[in-house]
Amino acid sequence: MDVKTLNTNYKFPEYYDWPFFFTIQKHTETRLKQLSMWSELIINFCKSNKIWRISKSQFANGIGKNVRVNRYT
Repeated sequence: MDVKTLNTNYKFPEYYDWPFFFTIQKHTETRLKQLSMWSELIINFCKSNKIWRISKSQFANGIGKNVRVNRYT
């Protein structure tokens, strides 16, 4: 599943192409902010594409993978 082709109107946030967004942060406050950003991204993406369930493999091979920055969750 190539998530970027599901809804061509969906605009990924700018931070989606930042490599550190895909790297678990060590500092607690930074990690909490990162997880909050991931939650917001997933919810907005799923709403935009009318996705009500997403499996781990769909996530890992879709929205959790950004080949532009060569990063995977």
